[in-house]
Amino acid sequence: MLRHFDAVDEEVADRLLRVKPFDEPALTSLLCDLMDQEQQRRYRLAFDVDRLRRKIRRVAPLLDVEISIETHEYPSSVENLVTQSDLGIVFEYRDMWVPSRSWTDAYLLQAKRLFRSRGTYALNSGFTSQNPAQHRRMTALDELFGSNFVKYLLYVPRPDRVAADTAAVLRHLRDVNIQDNIFDFALGLELQREAVRGGSTLDPGLLITPARLEPRSYSSAYGNLFNTSLPWSWFMTASLLGGRPGTAVPFLLAEPGRDGAARRVAFARGDTETVTGVVDVLASDRGRGASRDDIRIADRRVPPFLPARSITVLAVVNGQEEDPDEIELR
Repeated sequence: MLRHFDAVDEEVADRLLRVKPFDEPALTSLLCDLMDQEQQRRYRLAFDVDRLRRKIRRVAPLLDVEISIETHEYPSSVENLVTQSDLGIVFEYRDMWVPSRSWTDAYLLQAKRLFRSRGTYALNSGFTSQNPAQHRRMTALDELFGSNFVKYLLYVPRPDRVAADTAAVLRHLRDVNIQDNIFDFALGLELQREAVRGGSTLDPGLLITPARLEPRSYSSAYGNLFNTSLPWSWFMTASLLGGRPGTAVPFLLAEPGRDGAARRVAFARGDTETVTGVVDVLASDRGRGASRDDIRIADRRVPPFLPARSITVLAVVNGQEEDPDEIELR
């Protein structure tokens, strides 16, 4: 799974190296194409979803993974709040043999891309599309839905595509965070193997970081890796297969509690009733973390924040030989 999501990362990050780099909506649109198992076949990924599913069947024959994209239709009253760079992501894990292990949860991702400094990507290159009102809105959403519901999705060049001295500093900042890891459990052991062999999943172009940590620069983004943020491939894999929050994944971003997960999933999937309820709260004095002057709906002072699309990643543990209901689990 790491190799598949890393191949997606590489394909998207390469668009930052064009003479005119892709903007955030274009990068997010490409990411959505690559995260849909039907659309993905239009591209030539180094490790595509068909290969992923074949590999999984060899090592875990009961497990299957499906990835799909959903486009949302909103009422006209809130359509001015829809953005092409906000993305809902829903993780669903179903274990037909041990149903108590099944769960569903969701996040909202706000995309930001790195901008060049004097024509090149340097350590001090920044995410200059930052918006203070937008950050306050993200904080308010976090309070409404639970800690770490909202995250930044940062688009940066991968270190092997920038100047060697810049890449060396980025990798040093990353390694400082990795060196004291205990490397336990399955994901920890895989992190240790990647570090030893210099695996490409440790050189990401897509990074996930909490909303509370406003992205500042290329160096600060890498300075948080495997501390408070994760590469796209590790975030996707650990979120889906790492188990329940706080277990087995010490370097995984803290997930929101499972209580209230249904509301987070509904919002991430653009459920109209949930969305309009959130808009009403943010537009009123009840919107915690923001004053009436900070968040307004009627005059469009609020930056768009509703996801135009959602990625759903479904993992199902099943088997056709026997009916799980007929097996007594001990």
